[in-house]
Amino acid sequence: VRELELIVKRRNRSESQIPLSHRSERSDNKVLELEKELKSRQEALTILHSQLKNMQQKYEEHVGDIEERLKAAQLENHSLKTNKIENSHGPLRKKPAPKEDAHLLATIRGLKQELTGKDKEILKLHKELDDAKKTNKRLQKEREKQLNPNMPPKTARGGNLIKDIDKASSESVGSLSSAKNYNPLLYNEFQETMVLLRSENQMLQNEVKKLEEDLITMHGKRVHDLNALQADHDLEIARLMNEQAARQSQTSGIAELQGQVYTQQVVINHLKQQLKQAEELKQETAMLRAERSHLEDALIDLKKNLDSLKSLQSPVHTKNYFYNF
Repeated sequence: VRELELIVKRRNRSESQIPLSHRSERSDNKVLELEKELKSRQEALTILHSQLKNMQQKYEEHVGDIEERLKAAQLENHSLKTNKIENSHGPLRKKPAPKEDAHLLATIRGLKQELTGKDKEILKLHKELDDAKKTNKRLQKEREKQLNPNMPPKTARGGNLIKDIDKASSESVGSLSSAKNYNPLLYNEFQETMVLLRSENQMLQNEVKKLEEDLITMHGKRVHDLNALQADHDLEIARLMNEQAARQSQTSGIAELQGQVYTQQVVINHLKQQLKQAEELKQETAMLRAERSHLEDALIDLKKNLDSLKSLQSPVHTKNYFYNF
């Protein structure tokens, strides 16, 4: 044990004999590197802050868009109510199209998805901000350690002397370095921006919830109106069916009468044809009668001639003929 203590003492003496100029040069180089890294981190924070401002602007535009959609939905609801009142006084009610409910549901789903995406982006920015804060604090601590090389080192067996000096020197000039490089206004503004975004997000969620409630109530009213319209539609359909049945009965009677008229017309045409044939037969009969009378007259003449010839051929007439001769 004593030999180990002697070795440690010799090592501490050899390390204490290192020239301070070399150590200070190394510490200055390290301080410059840390300052560069701190500057880059601050630039990254500035870029992050500008991104948050852009996101806030987009969020405000999105909120305005959602408000316009909400107003449009309210106007649509009002127009539907007016159409319902107008249709209630009309003779025939029409069934409303279900596309409006689907459009409102799709709008609410889209708004929910956008809210979920915005929440994820806000959580991601929170995480990046926490990482940047931790990195900034670490860099500031390292810079404070490098800027305080005059503090006495803490005794540690087998430890690094330069590291102990850096840890001890950070206690004297910490406040000055922190006041020089840390900008609390940037973080306060960022926190205010995040609070504003959260409040806007909550307000947007409340509006979406209210829109869902309005949609549910409007859906209930729609169902009630649809039931009433369905009942009226059924009554109207029954009335139209009765009228159609009456018209069909009248149409069937008319069709029957038309069939009878057509049958009678066919009979009349047939009788006309028969009458025409009878006229032709009558004319032929008259001609045949004329020919018959003519033939009868000719026959009478022939009979007369035959009688005269017969009388001429009788013996008395022959005797007288020869006597005269």
